[in-house]
Amino acid sequence: MIAPSQIKDIRIVSVKSEQLDVGMSKMHAMLSDNPMHKKMNNSYNLQLTGSILLANQHWLNFNSAIDEKIVQLPLKAVILVFVFTLLILISMTWTVKRALRPIDELAVAANKVGSERNFKALPVIGPSEVIPTIIAFNKMQSNLSKFINDRTKMLSAISHDLKTPLTSLRLRLEFIAPGEDQARMLDTIAQMEEMLKATLAFSKSNWQREEKQETEIVSLLTTICDDYRDRGINIQLKSHNKLVFRLWPIAFRRVIENLVNNSIAHGKDLQGNLDITIEALLTSGILTIYVRDTGRGIDKSQFKEVIKPFVRLDKARGTQNSSVGLGLAITHSIIEEHGGKLTFNNQKMGGLEVKITLS
Repeated sequence: MIAPSQIKDIRIVSVKSEQLDVGMSKMHAMLSDNPMHKKMNNSYNLQLTGSILLANQHWLNFNSAIDEKIVQLPLKAVILVFVFTLLILISMTWTVKRALRPIDELAVAANKVGSERNFKALPVIGPSEVIPTIIAFNKMQSNLSKFINDRTKMLSAISHDLKTPLTSLRLRLEFIAPGEDQARMLDTIAQMEEMLKATLAFSKSNWQREEKQETEIVSLLTTICDDYRDRGINIQLKSHNKLVFRLWPIAFRRVIENLVNNSIAHGKDLQGNLDITIEALLTSGILTIYVRDTGRGIDKSQFKEVIKPFVRLDKARGTQNSSVGLGLAITHSIIEEHGGKLTFNNQKMGGLEVKITLS
């Protein structure tokens, strides 16, 4: 520190080393004996120059200057800054993806639960904020799987146990004198037996156990159509040569057969003729199947009703053709298990069009 009493004179002048004015000549002449000043004046672009005269008659010179070489940032430094910035960004991206990986796995598992009933517990690893969600998801899967199994077992048990009393009733009716009452009671029992049979089949659906696999759709549909043609059914297939899609083949075959059986039962035109057409399309990973017939269709107000279990339209009442109201319900259930959609539409030229969409 320099005490104020030691300062005799202060001279401060703002200059530029490239262009000195005349008023500074005396100042530089006074400072010319200082070799440090000469060096700085020759090498630097001076912004502010000053001198302080001390009490001992010595001059204290100072200046603020910027080396022009420093202003020009070297290319090497620019490259290093760029490389370090890139490395930091890559590291941050990797860290964020690693932290979010459990969430991606959770989304995939949730999709499999909805479309494939794949109840597989996820490993409880990841950020502390995500672990409680994974634990809750695993618990939900376990409870859902247990609920489905318990419901299936209960439905199977009820359907199986009811067969015994129905058989007993049928045997007792055989000893009653033939008549109208006996015939009606036998018809009622037959209807109940068909309902139990369909319910038991519904509870033991094969699609709950088989694995999804890549299936050649056209070959599967061709086989189904050939089987119905052998029974004298007029059925046509419109499709490309090859369509491959991942699904449950046994369950999907059951879907198509249920829809065709529904058309056989209710799809005849006014002259009693039956024409069934199946069309398959695969566009942008979306499989679309159309099953069309030539019947009178279904009233729009009944579209949501026909997919409910044991719901039958007026023209379907009775036990013939095993029509107990579970065919379309099973079909709708299987399509939903695939994560797809089942819709109905009445054609302009007559007949019902059932559309299956799987993605």
